[in-house]
Amino acid sequence: MNERVQKIRLGEKIGYAIGDAGLNLVFSTIATFLLFFLTDIFNVAAATVATLFLVTRLWDAINDPIMGAIADRTKTRWGKYRPYLLWMPIPIAISFILLFSAPNLSLLGKIIWVWVVYIAFELMFTMVDIPYQSLLPMITSDNNERNSLSAFRVVSMMLIVLFLNGATLPLVKLFGGANEARGYMFTIMIYAFLFVALLLITFFKVKERVKPVSETRSTVREDLKNLGKNRPLWILFLLFAFLFLTLSFRNTIILYYFTYNVGNQSLATPFMILGPLGYIIAMFFARMLPQRMGRKNTLIMCSIISVIGYSLFYFISPQNIAAILILQFITSFFFGLPMPLLFTMSAEVVDYSEWKNKVRSAGIISSSISFSRKFGMAIGTSMTAWILSLVGYIPNVAQTATSLLGIKVMMSLIPAGSCLIFLILVFFYPINEKVYAEICRDLNRPVPESRFTK
Repeated sequence: MNERVQKIRLGEKIGYAIGDAGLNLVFSTIATFLLFFLTDIFNVAAATVATLFLVTRLWDAINDPIMGAIADRTKTRWGKYRPYLLWMPIPIAISFILLFSAPNLSLLGKIIWVWVVYIAFELMFTMVDIPYQSLLPMITSDNNERNSLSAFRVVSMMLIVLFLNGATLPLVKLFGGANEARGYMFTIMIYAFLFVALLLITFFKVKERVKPVSETRSTVREDLKNLGKNRPLWILFLLFAFLFLTLSFRNTIILYYFTYNVGNQSLATPFMILGPLGYIIAMFFARMLPQRMGRKNTLIMCSIISVIGYSLFYFISPQNIAAILILQFITSFFFGLPMPLLFTMSAEVVDYSEWKNKVRSAGIISSSISFSRKFGMAIGTSMTAWILSLVGYIPNVAQTATSLLGIKVMMSLIPAGSCLIFLILVFFYPINEKVYAEICRDLNRPVPESRFTK
């Protein structure tokens, strides 16, 4: 007998989505503004920052699964994963503020400061990010409700990115004037306060209600062995990695592109607003298109259009602002559509693992998904910094033709290539609608209603 379909109230869906807004208030600020802050304001060499970002991701390869295993074994009156949304926001907020401070130090002192603060921040951020990523399969086992929660989550994420992209540079100017370092410091203090408030709202609004089919306990070693055998998880890992690699390249290079190629940094604000605006509008189609076309066909269509759209950026003059803005909106619309589908697929691989191994390990599996996102973002940011060094980028001066070309390629052809790899990977993901319906029946869970399950 299938367990009763669990309808999630609107308030809980909003509460769950607000948590992602909080995480992305920090995550997207760092992804979009930290490299520029460190190279052009704090005056740390781009290659040094690139190495830092890569080293921390290598550490995450160890740190994330450990945190997932710890979360899976946490037992409190609030559940396994919710408590970390209560315990960790304030320490993370403090390290976030320190990361965007600019103390008056020697060159060596600046390098040590950035390394210590960033590694401490990443360690603590993992302690809230992994538990949040683990919540979706614990809130409901109904895939339609998961799709709905994922759509709420992505809309919330994009609304906060829309806010960040539209407000950050004006706030920096408002609080700092000619002193950009002070402007960033006060802006980040506001963001840190909002981060704490949003995570606490999620803690109080969501519930963990899905119980494992079996209460069998596994060791960490067994969990890691099961991870290695979970083929859908590793395909999804790569899909997330290349999705966020694309996102990272674009977000990180935008300020450089508008500062040096376009010659007007203020135009970066409308450009950065149109991206998440396209993502948000795409969410209204995120449920309809997969139901009509099938999930795989939807992902293929969006990938092809994204490859074409990003490639076209290479051929548009930086002075053709209208064409740049129109293409940014159209490409963002189709690039944004896969996001809620991937988040729903991340819950599917948890169910797949339980189906195969008779043990539910949402935390350690979600840690792999979280690491894939951070890995993609870090590789994108690190490669951006290394390429800037390679093409001879020097901050706060007129750039050479080689530097301008490198920035242009990072805005266009590299993201297009990443989307092309994403497209190829879609064909290898083995869980389609029929397979997932079989998993649900075997686990006595609600079977999603779709013409593709028949």
